[in-house]
Amino acid sequence: MPCYTDNGKNIILLSALNDSATLSFFKGSLIDDVHSLLIAPGKNSQSAWYMKFISVKEIKKAKPIIVDYIKQTLEIE
Repeated sequence: MPCYTDNGKNIILLSALNDSATLSFFKGSLIDDVHSLLIAPGKNSQSAWYMKFISVKEIKKAKPIIVDYIKQTLEIE
């Protein structure tokens, strides 16, 4: 699982699963998720949220949103 960092801080985690892929944001709960694409891993999750994709087509369609959320994450840090 690749983990991407910025200035020594964990920012994003990529996961490949059998039927999907996830893009996890360590401080996802702080992102302005106007597209309602972020999922909290549990009802008590206070920080890390993720996006789930089941096809390359979904990822390509969401690319501008992904870029926006990455920019927001970098600004949060």
